[in-house]
Amino acid sequence: RISVQESKIRLKAGPGALTDELRQQIIQHKQEIVALLGTQSDHGPPIVPVDRSKNPDLPLSYAQQRLWFLDELEPGTPVYNMPFAVKVHGKLDTEALQAALDSLCQQHESLRTVFSATDNEPVQRVLETLHVQLQKQDLVDANEEIVVQRVRELAKTRFDLANGPLLALHALKTSDADYMLLLVIHHIICDLWSMDVFFKDLGRWYEHHSADVAPEPETLTIQYADYAVWQRTLLTGERLKRHLDYWLPQLEDAPPVLELATDHPRPPEPGYNGRWLAVSLPHPLAKDLRTLAQQSGCTMFMLTLAAFTALLHKYTGDDDIVIGTPISGRQHTELENLIGFFLNTLA
Repeated sequence: RISVQESKIRLKAGPGALTDELRQQIIQHKQEIVALLGTQSDHGPPIVPVDRSKNPDLPLSYAQQRLWFLDELEPGTPVYNMPFAVKVHGKLDTEALQAALDSLCQQHESLRTVFSATDNEPVQRVLETLHVQLQKQDLVDANEEIVVQRVRELAKTRFDLANGPLLALHALKTSDADYMLLLVIHHIICDLWSMDVFFKDLGRWYEHHSADVAPEPETLTIQYADYAVWQRTLLTGERLKRHLDYWLPQLEDAPPVLELATDHPRPPEPGYNGRWLAVSLPHPLAKDLRTLAQQSGCTMFMLTLAAFTALLHKYTGDDDIVIGTPISGRQHTELENLIGFFLNTLA
């Protein structure tokens, strides 16, 4: 990922992605890249901290408002829970882990945020402190099937958006030297990117409290609520009109549902019984696809999305197919280390 800030190029890539040849090409074409990304940028003014003393009731981001509305329709629904488990091998200091969790909640305001309705619109309130009790359970004598069943039960925890907390951390002891840490958190305060931030900062706080010598994680200059205020201020007036003028005609005649043939009638209410399907491509085929993507001037994502669209066309006969694809929503560097709901789905 390439971003431009103050005429400087910022690169973010996985290990091995940035080859020496690619690095040299970027350096060689730096001015063209800066000019191109600079003209396409629509990030608006910088995000600044909001004075909380004047008004503790802050607006929800547009993403948060969607989930708050759905929770009002079905209070406490676990559909938007995000469960995430990691295995820990070795001795686990649960007291240090509890202290780390407390410190993490103080570091990230989103983890101690609650949501309530007012006469006009929903608001988010950041609590001064919020203690999330580490839940410990001994499953040493349980087989794998029982452990998995317990994880599934905990993943369906019902959260109260108005009172919180909106997360739970479980330490499941599965053997004398193994634990499973299960985080269950509501999507309204978190996204998939945030999971990495959560466990990265939790690990740093754990090292700090267990050793009492490790440095504390970084202090955040802004918080998620600052972003929500910024977003609400940004998407007004002419800027909002420009987006609406583009998207409304684009989606004007979009089909309300994709008419795929199914083996059973669709139920009147969605059952949320979706599943993951993982497919491994043979190495020669994957290599050929990468070559085709490079020759076509597109990414592997663009190529596979085009293939998926063609497949849907084959099964439906429709020429107008709308596919939602998630984006991180973190165009500003200062948002990269925040826990919050920045994810957006583009049609």
